[in-house]
Amino acid sequence: MPIGDRIKAARIAKSRRIYAYLQAHDKCCLIPKARPENVFNQSHLAEACNTDQARVSEWERGIYEPRISSLRKLAKILKVSMSDLIGED
Repeated sequence: MPIGDRIKAARIAKSRRIYAYLQAHDKCCLIPKARPENVFNQSHLAEACNTDQARVSEWERGIYEPRISSLRKLAKILKVSMSDLIGED
């Protein structure tokens, strides 16, 4: 297997492990739970946060965390606190 494919496979496996850990420890952010309640799709959130739909999907799956500036926008749009979005008590 070429080195590029091995690196990609390792990154995918790491992302899946991280996501499984976050799910098991209930640390995934509130975005996927809050989004349907407010009738926003990933594209709407991406546009509001000046990013793309793929990045919003990665936030929702716990692969990446939004920057503070994006968290502020998300909290305002979704009508939740920033603490709720990141799962803090």
